[in-house]
Amino acid sequence: MYQFKNIKSRLYKTNAAIWYNKTYKHKGLTPNYINVTVSGHNARPKKTRNTAIRHRLNQEIKFLYTKKIYVYLSWTNKEIDNRKLQIYI
Repeated sequence: MYQFKNIKSRLYKTNAAIWYNKTYKHKGLTPNYINVTVSGHNARPKKTRNTAIRHRLNQEIKFLYTKKIYVYLSWTNKEIDNRKLQIYI
C-alpha cells in the first residue's frame, strides 16, 4: 500500500518539476539552480551564456520526462505483480 503511495508521490513531484521547468522556458526566465559563468560583458559572452542556460534547461526537461517514464513503469509493474499475487492467493 505504501509503495504505491510513495511511487505516486514521486510521479506527482516529477510532473510538478516538468511543469515548473517548461513554464520557466516558455517565459524566458532562468531557474535558480542553473548557474553558468562566462567571462566578459559584451554581446558574445551574453549570447553564449543564454545558449548554455537554454541548453541546460532543455536537458533537465528531457531528463525529467525519462524519469517520469521509469517511475510510471515501476508503478505499473508493481501493480501487475500484486495482481499476480492476488490470483494465486
